[in-house]
Amino acid sequence: MCYLLQLPTTEMEAITSNLMGPFEKNRAKNFFQFVQQYDVANPKTWQGVDAATTTMNDVFKKFSLEPGTQDFIGHAMCLFLDDEYVICHTNYFSIF
Repeated sequence: MCYLLQLPTTEMEAITSNLMGPFEKNRAKNFFQFVQQYDVANPKTWQGVDAATTTMNDVFKKFSLEPGTQDFIGHAMCLFLDDEYVICHTNYFSIF
């Protein structure tokens, strides 16, 4: 049996979606807000995350994102074909 799930495309759809539990939705929201405000030229926006030295795995840990959410971000949103981006420093910029 195959299932098709609609990915949320608006904030309201994301809030009401059952793809993530309420705690994971909050962690994901915090991560996305961090990504939106991150400015490589402004260290005040980094929240301790230096893009030149921090791996994506470290960023996922910082926001306590579950493996399923990490996979969604890396593969469905950023279109990485494998998990190599998780351990590389330079690919971190691809998320932003």
